[in-house]
Amino acid sequence: MSFKSEKRRIKVLKNGSLEAISHNYWHIFCFWHFLKLAVDYQGKSLNIGGKWEWKAGTKVSKIGNKFRLDVPQERKYVGGKDYKISISGWKMFDLKELKTLPPILKMSSTQIKNAFDKWFNNNKHILTNKVVKLIKDIKSANDDKDYFTVQIPKSKNILEISNEIDLLRKSNNLKPTTNQKSLEFYKGVVSKNLFKLFKVFKLKETTNFTNSQIAQILNKNFDTKKIRIDKKIFIKKNTDKSNLRQVQHSYESTKKLLINLARGIFPKTEF
Repeated sequence: MSFKSEKRRIKVLKNGSLEAISHNYWHIFCFWHFLKLAVDYQGKSLNIGGKWEWKAGTKVSKIGNKFRLDVPQERKYVGGKDYKISISGWKMFDLKELKTLPPILKMSSTQIKNAFDKWFNNNKHILTNKVVKLIKDIKSANDDKDYFTVQIPKSKNILEISNEIDLLRKSNNLKPTTNQKSLEFYKGVVSKNLFKLFKVFKLKETTNFTNSQIAQILNKNFDTKKIRIDKKIFIKKNTDKSNLRQVQHSYESTKKLLINLARGIFPKTEF
């Protein structure tokens, strides 16, 4: 039984003991994508609110019926505000380890999966929660202050056990403890939506595809490798402007998400 295949947060090991992770495996996998991306963009600036505009050329002379442009018109990114990526959160992780890896936007899906699995195993002490243990021998019990040891009659049902343990905790003032190094999220993670943001950001940052083309890639699941070879699969004009706005909104949301993540907040796509 694995966290990945079962999509659960607790599993039974071969020796019969339990192991639990703080969040769904895929939610942690999603978080890792953006943490690695933030590490790659450390020190760089992301513009929020800017837009592309055409700057008119400068007319200097007339040749026949035509004007010659000294400075031809060009497309420039104007407006908005620049935010520098400076990671101040997530100090429980070794970010230098992530820095040694290739940029995630250049990694294949296999490379990403292998790198994440290694990172996951190296940080299990942060990503896992303590679980109930079966003590077969009193000598195997440890002095961990996060645990207290009880004996439970096999005849008791789950409800009785729960009620009696609750009474024991209250009567003995056994207050819950917290893991200071645990992974905490700002709100629930919807991995499907966040992976879509990641894909839009990757296409915007690593290709010269237009918003219209990116919208078609997302809607029709085009293979981006084939697209680079043959762009004829794109229609000439995308008449659905809502799709174009959605691509730009996703791109802006991802930049805000990275800025918030650098501050120790995930996932949050607004300021």
